[in-house]
Formats: sequence, structure tokens, C-alpha cells
Amino acid sequence: MTPLRRGLAANPATPPEILPVDAPQLVRRRMASRNDLAADVYARLAEDDLPGVRWDLASNPAAVAFLPPPLARDRSREIRQAAARNPRVPLGLLAEPALETKIGRALVPRVATATEAELRMLAGSAAAEVRRLAAARPDLPAGLIARFAEDPDVGVARAVAANPGLSPAQLRTLARHGATVAARIAANPHCPAGLARALLAGAPVRSLRALARHPGLPAESIVDLLGHPDERAGTAAAANPAPPVAVMSTVAGAGRPVPGPAQKYSTESVQR
Repeated sequence: MTPLRRGLAANPATPPEILPVDAPQLVRRRMASRNDLAADVYARLAEDDLPGVRWDLASNPAAVAFLPPPLARDRSREIRQAAARNPRVPLGLLAEPALETKIGRALVPRVATATEAELRMLAGSAAAEVRRLAAARPDLPAGLIARFAEDPDVGVARAVAANPGLSPAQLRTLARHGATVAARIAANPHCPAGLARALLAGAPVRSLRALARHPGLPAESIVDLLGHPDERAGTAAAANPAPPVAVMSTVAGAGRPVPGPAQKYSTESVQR
């Protein structure tokens, strides 16, 4: 009968009051995904011994308002991550898994819908892990962008570095964090050519892959990157619109200039 009970648990027409909390585990998982259970049922499921039940519950937008804080401190990292990524998780509860586990660099859904006042609350947290959540928001108010650009935490700097609201001067300020943020700065549409060239020195391969795409790089730097042993760095350089046509021709193996716009750099500039 378990498959039938599981089907009933998943059926939105099944009255929630007839679903027993002590049902078999697969039935409890179906229940944890429902959006019409009573608060006390969600609370009991939050204490379930089966991690899958707690994970389904932590991911359920309908249940998150009823979740007790212990779920955010769950012994399972995956469950803490699920709670943090729930689009309706209260900000006060969101801070707990942010401190306990790595949530990732992607914008958290609840932060994506946060009001300006809520963003300022996150930005004022003493915990850098919480500030990072807000710094990842791409449409931050100018005041918060300036605040995060000056933040001493490298994780906050990395989270905000690609924000299109940053000025060239603010990007130069972020560059003080070094290679850790170089790739994110290079991906920013306002990254100055001079800063991109400066970031090349000592940049790790991951940063070089982003820097190689910057159209402000000098031709000789692009040529050097074309021969880089890392294939992805070389491919990124080949996609850069700035290399001389003669170099493009060599890479393409055409044996003659590739048809296209006028050569931007002379061959002499490549040889210097």
C-alpha cells in the first residue's frame, strides 16, 4: 500500500489532515513538499530523522516560514544550503546557514528580492559571510556599491567586483585584493584597459582566462596569451577582437590576411 499512500501524499486534492506524520519515509518526503500543511506538521517534519525529508522541507517555499531555526543549523550541509536558497527564507534565518556552511557565489533567491532596507541590514552585518550575500546583488544602490568596494573582506570584494555599477576608480580599489578578484574585475564592463593590463602580472590561470577577453589588452599581450599552455586562456585570447589581422590569419591557418575591418595594430607593434 505504500505506493498508494505516496501517491495520495503528493496529490494536492488529498486533505492534509488525513496524512500521518509517522507515515513511511517516501510518504513523508511527499508531504514535506506540499504547500498546504499545518504549521505543527511542518515543525514535526523539520525534526525528521530522514535527511531527505528535511531537505525537501528546507527547499519548500510554503514551509520555510514555519521552520524552526535548528533547521538552518542542521548537521547536513546540503540541508543548510537548501534552507539558504529557499526563496522565502526569512533574512534572520538566512544569516545562520551563511555562517555555518558555504552557500556558493551565486545570488541567493531571497537576497534577489530583498528591499533596500533589508540589503542595508545585511551590509551592516559584522559577519563577512552575511555581507557577501548582499554584495552579490547586481542592482545595488550606489551607496552600497561604494560601501562594498571599500570592504576589507576579500569575499565581499569578489562578490561585488563584477557589479556594472562600479566605477573604474572603485575597480582599482578592489584590485588591492590581488589575484583573488582579478577574474571578476576583468569581467566587469567598466574595467579600464590599464587595469586589465596591470592585472596580467602574476595572475593565476583562471584570471587569465577572463583577462584574455578584455579588448583593451595590448596586441603583444594577446599574442602571448594565444600561446599560453592553458587551452582555455588561448581560446579566450583568440576570441578577443583586438589582435592584429596578421596574427588572426596565422592562427586561422589561412596563409593570407583574413577579410575583415582594417588592421588595428601594425605588425611592428606585435614585434615590440
